[in-house]
Amino acid sequence: MTTSVLPPNATPLMRAIAAVNARLGELPVPLDSLKDPDAIPLNLLPWLAWELGVLTWSNDWPERIRRARVKAAIPIAMRAGTVGAVRRAVQSFGGNIALREWFQMDPPGKPHTFELTLTVAAQDGNPPTAAYIEDILREVDRAKALRSHYTFTQGISASATVGMVAGAQAVLYRRIAITDDLSNVLPRYSDGSPASDLARDAQNNGEADTVAALDALNATVTAVMPANSWSA
Repeated sequence: MTTSVLPPNATPLMRAIAAVNARLGELPVPLDSLKDPDAIPLNLLPWLAWELGVLTWSNDWPERIRRARVKAAIPIAMRAGTVGAVRRAVQSFGGNIALREWFQMDPPGKPHTFELTLTVAAQDGNPPTAAYIEDILREVDRAKALRSHYTFTQGISASATVGMVAGAQAVLYRRIAITDDLSNVLPRYSDGSPASDLARDAQNNGEADTVAALDALNATVTAVMPANSWSA
């Protein structure tokens, strides 16, 4: 019994095409893994990202970040325009934020504005690049409410994988545990602005020299402006 629906006068070419197409149904198509960001082959991951509406993408990101971006796509879309969407977008890049909306400021800020402090850990031992930070902020812009505007501050990350930071944390700052308020964790200048540039320099320099420099700097800050001391 044949399953062909070709007419009796079908040409050999038509019958050959029908025979080839009939075999396509026998090819295994593991849809369960092809739709799973954790299981899909890495070379196919960009296609799943495109399907789920991930607009910011780079093959230079670590694999775990790319998979996390795809996993977060639907939860972010479901919460678009909310603080939750902004947090989830940043977390998918391996970062954390402290976010304060205008009505949480003292005195209250301009309506529909917020302050954003972003902290991103090193990726595979390398500090985040300016391009990587731009990718994160691009997703923040997409996730936030359209009417909202924000000021951005880049915080510091005291990852224990960096020897200097682990050794200097008792001198300069507590090891950062991300919460909704980083104001008591980040070192700050006398005007209240975060001293993230000094912390970044410390993270990039050698351990012994930097720790010694931080000791001297902390002693100076404590003596000159004790209210702004960075000691933990």
